[in-house]
Amino acid sequence: MVVRRKMVSGKISKVTTRLSELATKAYVRVETDQQLSLFILGVGLLLIGLDQDAHAQSGNSAQACGKLLRYIEGPFGALITAAAGIGAIVAAALGGFKVAWTLVVTAVGAFILRAYMSMWFAGAACVAGATEGI
Repeated sequence: MVVRRKMVSGKISKVTTRLSELATKAYVRVETDQQLSLFILGVGLLLIGLDQDAHAQSGNSAQACGKLLRYIEGPFGALITAAAGIGAIVAAALGGFKVAWTLVVTAVGAFILRAYMSMWFAGAACVAGATEGI
């Protein structure tokens, strides 16, 4: 009877080990396929998006850009700055100094976004002030 229990216990141990190995291989396979499929999806989105010409210097895009900049430099920017400032204080109090600096940069960036955009995209109509009356 004892010999039979040891045989059954040994077989269960082998089956459990084999199932564990198969589960690990399946997980690694899914993880690899997931990264590959996300990479293909990203490349496809880039190719679709880059296929069309960019019209950011005139028309609806310039109006949308001007509105966005006004919101970020206005009350929405103040909200972002206040939330980032409170978050920076809390993060610094809890020891997250890297997070605190990130939040400080976010708070300052909300108010100097137009300057950054004029530096990088000098020809854009929304930066040049062509949509101030909207």
